[in-house]
Amino acid sequence: MRRVLLCSTLLAAVTLSACEDGADILIIDEPSSTLLVENNADEGEGSLRAALETASSDPVVNSIQVVAGVGSISLASSLEYTGSQALRIIGNGLVIDGGGCGCDVLASSGGADLDLFDLVLREGEAGLRVDVPSGRTGVVSVRLIRVTVEDNEGAGVYVREQGASSAASLPEELVSTTVRQNGFGQGTTDTAGVRMDEVGEGDLLFLARDLTATANAGDGVDLNEEGSGD
Repeated sequence: MRRVLLCSTLLAAVTLSACEDGADILIIDEPSSTLLVENNADEGEGSLRAALETASSDPVVNSIQVVAGVGSISLASSLEYTGSQALRIIGNGLVIDGGGCGCDVLASSGGADLDLFDLVLREGEAGLRVDVPSGRTGVVSVRLIRVTVEDNEGAGVYVREQGASSAASLPEELVSTTVRQNGFGQGTTDTAGVRMDEVGEGDLLFLARDLTATANAGDGVDLNEEGSGD
């Protein structure tokens, strides 16, 4: 394992201090299981889709980092992560555009903890959809830091359990994040910018700091606790 020091304007995942020029230092303990995204192709070697497919099949992979300057990705279909191990995605300003795909921009369905940093998720069905599988226990956490979720037809961020047999608790944390102008797709009504559905025995916990949730079709944040948890 090696430590990487990056002069960046990102909020640090581990430690944040100052560079000589006044910028921030992002200090990350980078394990050998980090994959790099090196281009803006929708698929193929060096793409974000390829990195997510590798992470879904290889439980050792726990981090994906987009190199600076990749810009934007236009999707033909949803980006999917199906692994069960915790995954961190550091976007370095990457814009992921689902315009025209009729799909969620990013979907996670394996019950993994998910940390997203410095990304834009836009113009999909949902910007981020996290489906917690039936039977999942423990904790499934979702954390967004310096992420923008905008102009999606459904909810901007949608975290939901797939059945009452799930006993997982669902903590979600949004920091320095913007969720705006979501939920105006055809056939949608009163759709929130951020929605969480906890229907099993676990608890629902929502934390926000410097969150802007504005101009969405429904509430900025909609928390739905139907199970026996808190």
